[in-house]
Formats: sequence, C-alpha cells, structure tokens
Amino acid sequence: MVASIWVALPIREEAVRRVYVTVTKRMQEHAPASTRDRSSLVVLDWDAGAVVAQHWIEVTRGSERGQSRGCRGLAVHDGALYVAVHPDVLQRRNLDALDVEEEFRVPGLVEVHQLQSRGGALWVISTGSNEVLLLRKHEVAERRTALTPRAEEYVSTWRLGDAYSQDRLHFNSIGWGPNGEELHVYSDSNAVFDATAQRVAWFGHPLHKPHNACYCSAHEVVVNSSAVKMTVVLDLVNHVSRTIYRDDRVPPSNGVDVALVGWTRGLALHGRTAFIGVAPGEAVAVDVPSGEVVGRVSFSDDPRDAPFAVLLDPRDWK
Repeated sequence: MVASIWVALPIREEAVRRVYVTVTKRMQEHAPASTRDRSSLVVLDWDAGAVVAQHWIEVTRGSERGQSRGCRGLAVHDGALYVAVHPDVLQRRNLDALDVEEEFRVPGLVEVHQLQSRGGALWVISTGSNEVLLLRKHEVAERRTALTPRAEEYVSTWRLGDAYSQDRLHFNSIGWGPNGEELHVYSDSNAVFDATAQRVAWFGHPLHKPHNACYCSAHEVVVNSSAVKMTVVLDLVNHVSRTIYRDDRVPPSNGVDVALVGWTRGLALHGRTAFIGVAPGEAVAVDVPSGEVVGRVSFSDDPRDAPFAVLLDPRDWK
C-alpha cells in the first residue's frame, strides 16, 4: 500500500462539514502526461473555508504504480470512500485517514467517470462504452448499456468520427428521481434521458456538454451545462429552464495551454443548496430557488486544475 501524500491544517474543536472534490489537470492532448494527468483529492472544511487535506491520487499497484492517471468520480459506499482513477481503476479509501485500503481494476470498464452508491451496489459509469456497471463486493454483478434503441436516436459520433464506435453518447453521470426513475446525462448528445421510461427528458439548449443531474424537486433537475460555464435548473414538466450559476472568467493569457477554465463540473445537493465544482479549483454553493451564491471556497489558482466530482461527507451533512 502506498501512503497518501497530504497536507493538513490544525483540527478545529467544533464539528467540521467536509466536502470532497476530485481534481484533474486539464491540458490539451499534446501536453506531457506527467503534467496533464496529475490529480488529487481535496478535502474542504466548508464552514472554515479552508483546505483540510490534499491527497495525491496515484496508482498503487502493478507497472503503473506511482503514476497519476487522472482522478474521476467519488462515492461513499460500504463504509468507505471510493475514488475512480482513469481509465479503469477504483480505490477504496479509509473514510477517516483516506489511506488506500484496496485498489482494483474493473474488467470491461472503459474511461471511468461517475460513481454512485445505491441499493447496496456501487454504480460505475463506463463512459467509453456507454454502460453502467453494478459492483457488489468489487465484482461486476450487472452490466447495463445506455445504447438502447430510443437512446440511439440521440447518438452523436463527432468525437471519434466513427459511426460504429462505442462512445456515441458519452454517458457520464446518473441520478434518480423521487419515484426511482433513472436519469442519464449524455454529454455528446446534450441530452438528459429518462432510462426508466426510455424517453428523452431534455434535449438541447441550454445544455452544452452537460454533466451531473440532481433532482431538486419532484420535476426539476439541476444540471451542469459545462461548456457554457453554467449550472441550470430544468423543469421537466413545463419544459422551461433557468440559470442559477454562470462563470464569466476567461482563460489566462499567459501561454498556459488549458481547456476548461470556467467549466462547471461536479455537483451535490443539500436541501436547497447546490454545491458546484468550478474550474480552475473552486467549490461554489448556490441557493437553488434564488440563484444566489451563498458560499465559495477556493483551493487552487492553477488554471489547469479542473474539479471533476463534488461529494458531501454524509456523516457531516444530515
């Protein structure tokens, strides 16, 4: 087991409300992998507005041991914190010390994105194959494709230029409605899809490279419209939308070749508050009904640092 590299601030006596953010270096593809893929797990004390710890996410086994491959989804599952490491590795980390307890590759996992815990299973989004894998005791118990006939109607092939490639939707995240309906986010199709009813729930504007979907009411969903640097609320019944957050920052003009400054990615809801990851290294809290920014914690000013997932520690946020 490889020990985490971390820095910590003095522990406050009062209760801490922790927020976890995975962060990946976002460079253009020609950048050296050593600089492009350096990734970390940042732990925030939300009320203090401070970084509690930062753990570098590295592969701990095999020939790639010590390498940072890019840090993706997060989930608290089975009493531990699970971290997705690009492209097919999951780490089980101790929920207190955050040390790696287990690390394993998932057969058939292609370009891992989001993790979710539901119904006793760990749901793993295999974006490269447009599938969701249900893991029980670290074994794939079920595999479901998003490429159903109805979803195929919204396929986009521009990313790979191949009409027969597997990654035709870029299925990146999943959520559930109040009645258990399964909601998929298809980034390349700019669509939110009701996989239970097998119908599109939202298609097109204002979605542009969407990520994450969280119900905030019986028929409203909060979604990050990443490529236009916004977070929006979609009313799936009345088919109207409103913007609750917009980032107006522009990439720096210092020669750093970055791709995602200002992108919104990573989302968690607590009551009426949405916690949004914003590149390059910030978590923003927004009151969903009003769209008012009610909190903001910065953890990096490196323009390459892009949040991927945001998770509230369920022990702290009741």
